[in-house]
Amino acid sequence: MSTSSSELTRTVASASGTASRKVRADLSRTGEQLVNTVKAFGAHMDVPSEVGSQLGTTKDAVHTTIGQVKQRLDEGKNTVQDKIKKVQGQGKDLTNQTWDQVPAPVAGRLACLATVVRQRPLPAAAATMFTMVIFLLLRRLLRSGK
Repeated sequence: MSTSSSELTRTVASASGTASRKVRADLSRTGEQLVNTVKAFGAHMDVPSEVGSQLGTTKDAVHTTIGQVKQRLDEGKNTVQDKIKKVQGQGKDLTNQTWDQVPAPVAGRLACLATVVRQRPLPAAAATMFTMVIFLLLRRLLRSGK
């Protein structure tokens, strides 16, 4: 079995060519896998930009909600102010109607009393409370005596 050097060279070349192709194919496959792995890691590692975009979306939603709340508060404030003005007007009308029905001598005395109460509201409130307590005590004493 003698083989010539040219045959041996061809066999070695053929074997090395096959091995070389296999190595190149393996390298190519490994390179593609590596690229896919890097892309997958890149997608997972892109958390800061994803968080940033979600933060921006959340921030916009919060600003929108705050704007809506402010608008509702303003509307509520305006409604309350309108109701207050209406009630004040009704109170003035009722006061005027009551003053029209009070006899003149009593109205004069009440006007003086109203002036004193406006000038010194705390002593007037204390005197009113004292009178109410005395009235309630007398009422209780009269009921317990029966």
